[in-house]
Amino acid sequence: MYYLKTPLFQISEGEYSSMLDDCFQLRYKTYCVEKQWLCEDGYKDKLETDEYDSSAKHVVIRDNTKLLKGYSRLIISDDLNKMPMKSYPGIKELIGENNILKAEVSRFVSNDNSLTRAISIILIRKMDQIARKNIFPLPILL
Repeated sequence: MYYLKTPLFQISEGEYSSMLDDCFQLRYKTYCVEKQWLCEDGYKDKLETDEYDSSAKHVVIRDNTKLLKGYSRLIISDDLNKMPMKSYPGIKELIGENNILKAEVSRFVSNDNSLTRAISIILIRKMDQIARKNIFPLPILL
């Protein structure tokens, strides 16, 4: 588990665990209730999880009172069929089906509309750091 404390936020990075339940609750609230992109009936426990969570890198942002502010995950694989993006039309033609490592950032959620932009920037930078450490040996420009 990686942990960084700033004056405004605590940023943690880690593997799948029950400590992420409030993140999965926020995902449920965002994707099932508010956006209605996923059917609420599929989540009796009101935790939006899927088969990719167990192997993903998770990044959580909390304020200094430990209140959840933002969340996202990074999925890394050399097999496109083991990634959520496999179902996007044209993705295989776009990135190919070679055996190089690929990374997909998904399930971004923010629990604070007034800070969504700041939280987005922090999550994107953290995902970039994780990807650089785990996949890309050369610098990436964002």
